[in-house]
Amino acid sequence: MKKFREMSGTEQEIMEVLWESAPKTLGELQDIFAKERGKVWKPQTLATFMSRLVEKELIVWEQRGRARYYSPALTKAEYEGAKAKTLLDTLFKGSLQSFVAALYDGDALSEQDIAEMKEWVESK
Repeated sequence: MKKFREMSGTEQEIMEVLWESAPKTLGELQDIFAKERGKVWKPQTLATFMSRLVEKELIVWEQRGRARYYSPALTKAEYEGAKAKTLLDTLFKGSLQSFVAALYDGDALSEQDIAEMKEWVESK
């Protein structure tokens, strides 16, 4: 992904469905949201969200007959990595040490967390 693109809450929900089982058509997505998540959307509303995700280069589509099949343009791990890097760069000027210090000083890290991080760093 060239540049990190933040998602709205609804876009995130759509991506979660696509990460679980893609490709999907608009109709299939409508059914999933209506039946499994209690959200009933008009086709035009869902199409607008899909257009935004395409513009953000987060999904791609393939035409098959009269239907468009949508798939993620990147994995969930790739998106989360880009989001974490953006957060690190924005809030901590790219300093992982400052980030970890902020977590540690705020008691957000347990001794087990610290041990796991140390093990991870040593394995790299």
